[in-house]
Amino acid sequence: AKIQQQLAKIHNNVKKLQHQLKDVKPTPDFVEKLREMMEEIENAINTFKEEQRLIYEELIKEEKTTDNELSAISRKIDTWAMGNSETEKAFRATSSKVPVDKVTPSTLPEEVVDFEKFLQQTGGRQGGWDDYDHQNFVKVRNKHKGKPTFMGEVLEHLPGRT
Repeated sequence: AKIQQQLAKIHNNVKKLQHQLKDVKPTPDFVEKLREMMEEIENAINTFKEEQRLIYEELIKEEKTTDNELSAISRKIDTWAMGNSETEKAFRATSSKVPVDKVTPSTLPEEVVDFEKFLQQTGGRQGGWDDYDHQNFVKVRNKHKGKPTFMGEVLEHLPGRT
């Protein structure tokens, strides 16, 4: 609706200019009025173009993020669907791990046992992330060295992660 209003305004201004050009009077006031009308039209067109450019850039950014999310989901689905021996081994290895409290607590300091329990409860050493996502996160973090641009790129590379 806003686009239509902007275009209608530009269209009306152009029609007014065309109407003025039919009754040309070579006076300085008339020429000045034409110049002002043309500048107003030009400014309206440039403003419209800039607003549209910004909207398109935002849409491109959203498309890229969505594409990355779809790719990540697709990779995970492919991994699940493969069911190859490596994937099965990884799942078996995870499920066969002995909980920390079953390890002989007498051989480990209490702090270590507590920390291992904490890790298990919070998703492990990578916070529940798989190796691929964790490596991407570390790569982007090291690239930006803590700068504010870091979050934007992380969101692009790791869609759907918190």
